[in-house]
Amino acid sequence: MVAEAWCGHLCRVKANQGAVVRAGRALDSELVGELPTGAEVRVWESGFHLKQDGTKIGRCRVTEPLNGWLSAECVEVLPQGCLLYTSDAADE
Repeated sequence: MVAEAWCGHLCRVKANQGAVVRAGRALDSELVGELPTGAEVRVWESGFHLKQDGTKIGRCRVTEPLNGWLSAECVEVLPQGCLLYTSDAADE
């Protein structure tokens, strides 16, 4: 699934190998960096990269913590509008 509905949403890198972030939508564009599994990213745009054989690769543009494009298959949408508490302080 490509992330048309994900634009503006907080997502998490779910791929076991993490995600490669590139400067452009093309798979051969300049390497920006890599994000580890579990990293949270904000998706602002989505689209496809068309390979020479005609297959489409879903791509998402992220801005946090790196600015660039990664594979849509590497991310999952997090629940939106939810506060996640990580300590017992919320129960007090």
